[in-house]
Amino acid sequence: MSCYFYALVVAWGQKQYCNFGDLMSKNINTDTDKIYFRSDDELGAMDAANDSFLDQCFIDTGIANIISDCKNPKSILLGRTGAGKSALLMNLENMHDHVIRIKPIDVSMNYISSCNVINNFVNLGINLGPVFKTLWRHVITLELIKKVYNLNDAQDKSIFYRIMSTFDKQMRTPHYKECNAYFQEWNDSFWDDTEKGTTKFTNKIEASLASEVMTRVPIISSKLESGATISNEEIKELRVIGQRFVQNDQIKSLNRIFDFLDKHVLTNDQKSYYVIVDDLDTSWVENNLKYRIIRALIDIINDFRGIRNAKVIIALRVDLLDHVMKITRQHGDQEEKVHDICANLIWTRKDLINMIDKRISFLFKNRYTKRSVTHQDILPKPGDPVN
Repeated sequence: MSCYFYALVVAWGQKQYCNFGDLMSKNINTDTDKIYFRSDDELGAMDAANDSFLDQCFIDTGIANIISDCKNPKSILLGRTGAGKSALLMNLENMHDHVIRIKPIDVSMNYISSCNVINNFVNLGINLGPVFKTLWRHVITLELIKKVYNLNDAQDKSIFYRIMSTFDKQMRTPHYKECNAYFQEWNDSFWDDTEKGTTKFTNKIEASLASEVMTRVPIISSKLESGATISNEEIKELRVIGQRFVQNDQIKSLNRIFDFLDKHVLTNDQKSYYVIVDDLDTSWVENNLKYRIIRALIDIINDFRGIRNAKVIIALRVDLLDHVMKITRQHGDQEEKVHDICANLIWTRKDLINMIDKRISFLFKNRYTKRSVTHQDILPKPGDPVN
């Protein structure tokens, strides 16, 4: 049932409800005017991207200010289907200049799902969370730097090198040596699109992990390639390799990148940058892998909070978050910390009536009457016959 139809039901104040189509086929008398519904009239769309009313009829229940405040830790828009998560993100894009939208399908997640070594480790229950966190760090870092310095294509190479040269002194310090190695290795990716840049990164991670397995346990490597059964003892060996791998220099090279961005790149307090991720509930990758990639993104949000003038904001359904936490639960997890950064989308009766009135008024604006039209003008009084 349409959320706008539901709002009409709430506004009518009855447990039973009338057929909205019946209402739209009639003319409704008001005290001073006659209001006619056209056959193609609507009060919005289920999908925020197709909602022509959204810009003019956006209702803020207090969440918009919360998520746009970089000092506020609330970063996960949590709500049921149709609660308005995507609408809030679109409003953020309309209200602020420096918003980066990352689509899961563009972060080469389908490519990751076809990486045999990574999938084998995941299917064997080996925690590659730090690897997925590194992938998100890489994606976010690339997109932020491109946005801050307006890097669009390879023609901007000279601009990038000139900017990076100003950080030469800082990069040579022990504190940022891993960051320096990262920029030296990946500088050619700053003008790639998101999918191409992350595919390169994933390729390197996959090759390094495969090489680590081949070098240390070539027999197990052959089994992984052929799909042969892996024994419990061999799984233990792979778990040790996986743990060692996530602690290597390639992974650690990004550990201090957010600190570098905060102190040397995102220093203008008059400019706030937002990285938003929506559509995580769509079928962009196989579920077992998707839950782990989403969990890594949630963990990255906490890492990102150290950046004063930027914020990562994601939209999640309530049931999807529950599945993610259940599937990826590790010993010692403090799940209350995740719930502390959730902004719950809850609509009160007053909010729903406000929303429907604003949309009804916009629908009839300048059509037949100069006065504002509300639900009270078009809905039967409680107890009145509908037909």
